[in-house]
Amino acid sequence: MFSGELSLLRKYQDHLHERVYKYLEMLRNANWDEMTDGRMELYDGDYMNIETGKTKAVEECRWEAHRRHLDIQYVVSGAENVEWAPLLLGKVEEDRPDDDVYFYAAESLAAGAMIHHQAGRFSIFTPEDLHRPLLAPQDPASIRKAVVKVSLKNLHK
Repeated sequence: MFSGELSLLRKYQDHLHERVYKYLEMLRNANWDEMTDGRMELYDGDYMNIETGKTKAVEECRWEAHRRHLDIQYVVSGAENVEWAPLLLGKVEEDRPDDDVYFYAAESLAAGAMIHHQAGRFSIFTPEDLHRPLLAPQDPASIRKAVVKVSLKNLHK
């Protein structure tokens, strides 16, 4: 897991895969007022989902992980908390391999590390990272976010 601020992106360049860095630049430079919600195809099977919704109470959010993609989660507007834990601690309760999403039982996990996301902040989650996004920092509130799905096969070229 890697988390940071897009305003400091240049400081991270030496620590990130070139493709991941380019997607972060894309997020930083996007005109979000002109972008509509939905799925946007990127390159070689990578894609981005743009979503507007509401944050939720912790008991309404699920732990998840992915096996074929890494997630770049970016908050366009609003704020959320994202809980993180190492994958080895989780127990799968539902798998959707066609969608590359695996949900994990909350009962199998102790409290994870909490990451606060606000506009301009991003986190990168690898297949070894369990994450529980969209947690309301206080009361449920509106949020707009983008999630870039980067195929792992594209990181090994």
